[in-house]
Amino acid sequence: MTLSPDDSVPLRSTAVVHTLQSFSGTTVLDDLTEGSATRLHRPAWHTTCQGGIPLATYDAVLLYHVPYYLVNTYFQGHPHCSTILDAVMKGSYRPLIGTSYELLTAGNSEKTMENYLKMHTLKTGNLFRKMPALGMLLAEVTDKKLISSMQDIFKEFGLMEQCWDDFSEVASDAEHLGKPTEDIERGVNTWTSAMAMTTLDPSTRQVFKDCYGSSDPEKISKVRLIYSNMNIPKLYLEHMKRKDMEVNRAIENIPDERLRGVCYSFKDWLIGGIHSEEVEHICNSA
Repeated sequence: MTLSPDDSVPLRSTAVVHTLQSFSGTTVLDDLTEGSATRLHRPAWHTTCQGGIPLATYDAVLLYHVPYYLVNTYFQGHPHCSTILDAVMKGSYRPLIGTSYELLTAGNSEKTMENYLKMHTLKTGNLFRKMPALGMLLAEVTDKKLISSMQDIFKEFGLMEQCWDDFSEVASDAEHLGKPTEDIERGVNTWTSAMAMTTLDPSTRQVFKDCYGSSDPEKISKVRLIYSNMNIPKLYLEHMKRKDMEVNRAIENIPDERLRGVCYSFKDWLIGGIHSEEVEHICNSA
């Protein structure tokens, strides 16, 4: 399919839809609920907007609704308009359910890998799942089984990204990350906390449970010492290597060479380049 000049408008709109849903609205809400003052070394929106927290809350809601306006404006008459709208809708409400689940399970709830995967399959996994669906529909690739296979692969990309985010929270510092590192204090069910509950011996696991989710500096130090003794960077690299091999096998099952190339290019961007430099920095600092 060759894009005409008129096609560039919906194509750009699709990119804007993904950006608004996956990053802008989600980011504003995340910073609000977590009380984060910064994001990527810059002030969070609720700390700088003229109306403060009340207006920032409505801005987040607005950002979540703009994608529906874009679809309605630029995709009316498109043969796959309803399917595009369905992908946008699922890319919106499912991550919100995942975020609600994250907030409900923070604190003293069981930090299991099962709960972690359930939460972030809904949250981060679905943010990534809609990427291939929107792109393939615009390219007139309508095979439902093929779209589903691509979505499953991108869901795994989302879980890999979330794993990186959780790992960097405990293995790096706020100055380097450009945002507060408060997962331990908030008692969030993260990949690192789930790994601790999965791999620690019973006595150390109990210490971890007693300390995790507390703002007491002494308890936070105990959790960080447990993470250090676990050698989290080593566990992270081993995990990511296993996920990389699993994803590669799934990509090889995609029958279209061009779509396989899309997957490999995205994966190289995700876990290569800056990501590798970040991991090297953290592992060398550990």
